[in-house]
Amino acid sequence: MTFPICLAEVVGENSNNNDNRHLKFVSLPLQMKLRYIFLILGFLLFITGMLSVILILIGANLSYLTWIDKPGSPRGIIIRMLMIGGGLMMSYLALNPIKDEDEDSTPGQ
Repeated sequence: MTFPICLAEVVGENSNNNDNRHLKFVSLPLQMKLRYIFLILGFLLFITGMLSVILILIGANLSYLTWIDKPGSPRGIIIRMLMIGGGLMMSYLALNPIKDEDEDSTPGQ
């Protein structure tokens, strides 16, 4: 199974007369691909939330988020703040994955 997200690295030598460099595509492991996807999703969620809050302050609204304000204004603001916080949290966790501990470091055992 192949995935469309790949990185390219430059391979080859760069001599004075010959330029033998070329791109070699390197496939990423699935866990790394998921981290990039969550990073992009978190960033988009954060940007959408911030843009929505800024537009609400000047009296405008994003057309696809009008359903948020129908029940009342406080609920809409809370949902927008959750979008911003959730986007930041997703991006942070995508950039800093949780590391597994190798052994128990409890003193005295």
